Amino acid sequence: MVIALLSISCMALMPICMQAQNQIQCSSPGNCNGWLYHKNKIGIGFDWSEAYVPRTTLHLHEFNSINTYLNITNQTTGFPVGNQTIGMFIGMTGNKATITNFQNDNLVLATGTTERLVITPEGNSGIGISTPQNVLHIHKPIGIINNINGDENKSTLATNIYGIQITNNTTGTGQSSGLLIGLAANGNARMVQQGQQSISLGTNNVDMFTINSLGNIGIGTTNPTAKLHTNGTVRMENLTVATQATNARVLLIDAQGNV
Repeated sequence: MVIALLSISCMALMPICMQAQNQIQCSSPGNCNGWLYHKNKIGIGFDWSEAYVPRTTLHLHEFNSINTYLNITNQTTGFPVGNQTIGMFIGMTGNKATITNFQNDNLVLATGTTERLVITPEGNSGIGISTPQNVLHIHKPIGIINNINGDENKSTLATNIYGIQITNNTTGTGQSSGLLIGLAANGNARMVQQGQQSISLGTNNVDMFTINSLGNIGIGTTNPTAKLHTNGTVRMENLTVATQATNARVLLIDAQGNV
């Protein structure tokens, strides 16, 4: 719209108009001053002068305020009256960049006609879903990408799970890198370490439960050497009755400490 204005008579738009080879500038008692056209770039802002050259095709800058915003409204939002704040605002407050929908509706990022990221007025964020039901709701329709069809024993890349992939400089960024958290095609929840490292659960910033790359499970140890390796007191209930003695149960341990 701004570029189109340049082809219209300046006198029809501005009380006073000055046109030079590389600029269009307006001024009036109402402080209309603020347009600058330079080498196919347009700068808009209060007190803009020839000393400042627009950096992009459209450059907004306020010389006397920390707030610079582009306001977008339509027939549904209505046109702002007085100091009313409605519609969409894109801009800067100090060093903070913001995108704000002042209507009671979603803020959406899309590709083509498909909504990819949705933030609701309640603060819920949805990826792959336009009606997120929680603070972060991730959804992937079954059948859009390859899946493991519920076969948990099938040898296949864990990326076929729908969910979150987390990587860093150590893991790399490939399809088979890092940690995956999500759902298999049959709805089973899965958490998979795709590398040769361990995966741990902990409390109070201490690892309490560890599974290493050999499939050994450690409780109270981060270096399990057996399928189940515990470090600490173990309590067992409902063991098999072996004798007629009251409350007698059987538990066998070999010389290496294996149960």
